[in-house]
Amino acid sequence: MIILLIVVLAGTVAWGGQSNTRFASCIVRITVDPAIMPLNMETIEGLLHSSAVLVKAGREVLSLNKPEDFARPLITVEWLNASSAPMSPAVRSSRPAEREGYDAEMMRQMEQIYGADYLRQMNEEEYDEGLIRQMEQIYGPGYQQQMKGAPDEQKKGGTKDDRPGGSRQRDGASGPSRQGRSENTRTREPGGGMYGMGTRSGGGGMGGMMGGMMSGMGGYGASSGGMMGGYGGMGGMDFYYGMPGAAQQDTNIEQSATIRLYVSLPEDVPPLADEFLREVIGNLRNSLSYAYGLRLSDLQDSLHHAEGRQQSVQTALETAAEDASPAARKVKEQLSTVVDLSAISPQMPISGAVDVLRKAVDPPLNIVVLWNDLSMHLRVEPTTPANIDGMPRIRLETALDLLVKGLPNPMGKAGPIWKIKDDVIVIGTLLTLEESRASARKPDVETDVRALAAQRTELTRKVQNQELDLASMDARREAIGKQIASIERQVDERLSRDTVTQELEKLAQIYTKSTQDAAGRLISPDSPEAREKVIRARIELASRREELSRQAGGGQLEEFNKELSRMAVDQAERRAQLGILNDQLQGVQRQLAQASVFDPQAARTRIAQEALDIAERRVVELQRRISNLQPPMVAMIGAN
Repeated sequence: MIILLIVVLAGTVAWGGQSNTRFASCIVRITVDPAIMPLNMETIEGLLHSSAVLVKAGREVLSLNKPEDFARPLITVEWLNASSAPMSPAVRSSRPAEREGYDAEMMRQMEQIYGADYLRQMNEEEYDEGLIRQMEQIYGPGYQQQMKGAPDEQKKGGTKDDRPGGSRQRDGASGPSRQGRSENTRTREPGGGMYGMGTRSGGGGMGGMMGGMMSGMGGYGASSGGMMGGYGGMGGMDFYYGMPGAAQQDTNIEQSATIRLYVSLPEDVPPLADEFLREVIGNLRNSLSYAYGLRLSDLQDSLHHAEGRQQSVQTALETAAEDASPAARKVKEQLSTVVDLSAISPQMPISGAVDVLRKAVDPPLNIVVLWNDLSMHLRVEPTTPANIDGMPRIRLETALDLLVKGLPNPMGKAGPIWKIKDDVIVIGTLLTLEESRASARKPDVETDVRALAAQRTELTRKVQNQELDLASMDARREAIGKQIASIERQVDERLSRDTVTQELEKLAQIYTKSTQDAAGRLISPDSPEAREKVIRARIELASRREELSRQAGGGQLEEFNKELSRMAVDQAERRAQLGILNDQLQGVQRQLAQASVFDPQAARTRIAQEALDIAERRVVELQRRISNLQPPMVAMIGAN
């Protein structure tokens, strides 16, 4: 975002010399990034009336050096409009939206009857009532009484601002005449102290923030709290980044506002209104540029700290990954050995010194030197002197670190480093080894114990559900078997007591013996006629038994038998699933037991990886904020 000041100066100008006028005005269009400051009436007034803007201009242009000189209203600020950014709550109307049309029409009628002064007075009273209600919500119910008990602020034709040389007009005032503008000024909210001290609303805090920024910019900066100062503890860097309760603007929204500045110099002040106004605007530009510089510097410092944190976390992650590798742990154990390196001398070539380090332990270390990398980036060759003295007792890791750090770095680039890669020690430049690390995949992390425990709990729950279902099926099958047996007994008892059945059984038995036909001849039981009679008798007997069985509950037997068949299939499926779940549960328990053994190392690796992810996101976020922060620009159009 940019800060754009479009200035149209009005006044008597003496070309080639001083303006020789006591009155001047300009229209200022301000567009500012919300990351630099919230744009509302309070912040604009607080900044304009700070010691770095108005007081500095009064001292340098008008030669005003006494505090009482700035107690007079030298400059008046009038809010014209705002776009793309929300207005401050202190300058918004408190009327509901549905009443605006009615109120506007009523105000036009009252203006026709009582004149324009009535409309101006009513608007001012309504604004003050809404403002008081908002202030009471912040400061408590005693705020209104406190306001009424300030008789020294009441002035004829308007109220005087409590900042150096300033007064304020309501939002949207057209200002048809200087007299109207003077009558339309009103009281500054409490808390905006002398020389630009901030208010609790957060807006006037810009005055204190800008007050005393530099020794050359703040004659009264010390009395206003100094650089980044403020009223009531609201200043400092906390205010600069947005204190609690202040309106937080969306950084992606361009906020802009248009104000009108009036300069009216008294008789005992040099008639340099144009010069004074131009100096005020120049100081405004400098203050905003200084605020931009502070914000940019803070973001850059934060980025530098975040990058350092990212590097340290990356080192911790690599250390955890190395400790997780059995080969790397073995190499680190060898490096912790105290050895005799008295054979190394400063004139010995680096290749020879590396060979001494390699053979200092048994088994020898696997040391790989990237000679092409060192030669291309650092101009280090195998014949380059080692430049270190040998010692009879030294830890091998310390000696390796001294040898690598002692390598020459004539090009001023990233120096040489050494890394443990599994069972190999690699010596090369930081650039090459970091690229190799970035291209490599992330280290494998041991199985998470918490995930395995959750999986075990889920499998245990499923096994229990399957066992409960099987138990229910067994109980149901047993109950159905009992019901079937009971129904069968009832059917047998009924059949045994049924006379028709008994007779049919006797008839069937008779037909199975030899009988005579109608002519009195004996008929063999194997003859077709005898077999037919026997079959018919048995059919009638079966039909009778079926009818009695149905009457005694035999229909339920069929349903029970069908359900038993279905249950047999379901039980077979459930028992198969239960077997698989038990196998899975045993496997998870074995993994959990194994993971529990290595959990401390896995936890360190996991925590280091999470910390690295957080640090990387922080770096990216700060880089984005720095790239989005645009330097301010000031353009003056139509200036004398």
